[in-house]
Amino acid sequence: MLDLKIQNEDKEQVVRLDASEANGWLNIWMEENESEEHFGTRLQQEIELQINRPDYNIWHRETRHLGCSKAKPDENGIYPEEPLMSELRDPSIYIKEQLDREQRWEYETCCKWFRDNFKPAQADMMIAIILDDCSIEEYARRIGDNPNNVSHRFVRAKKKLKKVYEECPISASPVANQWEGRHSHKQKGGN
Repeated sequence: MLDLKIQNEDKEQVVRLDASEANGWLNIWMEENESEEHFGTRLQQEIELQINRPDYNIWHRETRHLGCSKAKPDENGIYPEEPLMSELRDPSIYIKEQLDREQRWEYETCCKWFRDNFKPAQADMMIAIILDDCSIEEYARRIGDNPNNVSHRFVRAKKKLKKVYEECPISASPVANQWEGRHSHKQKGGN
């Protein structure tokens, strides 16, 4: 009897076969004067090449970053520490507040830019439709107007937006102004 080890994902299984049953399997035949042990060794080597390593390699490639945490449980079996950032599939949860702040800052900066460059009614419409992903029909319902009228005003506002954007140099954009305001001390101080 031959005990052959076959890798299945991360577990190893032992299959017990008679030499005559394994003969011809994986294109290996038992030679005339060969012992069962030698044939089993050759067959196991072929299993390692054809079956075990490819499955293990694929399994390892797909699962190596899935968070096998290095944290150890305490005496109650509870993991007292959070997993490390490198152990997570999506480490952005550690910087969620920072991402939320940056997104809010960008939104507020864009709203201010619209309010500085458009009339109040146009700015409200542009913010709702462009930044808040509100449809023209929804916005028209919200303000109690005809969607056709809102659509025409939006087309005119987009033309103005294009004109303002083309005339406005990048350094005059709200983002650039905010950045310069934060970093102007470096230029004044010489360092």
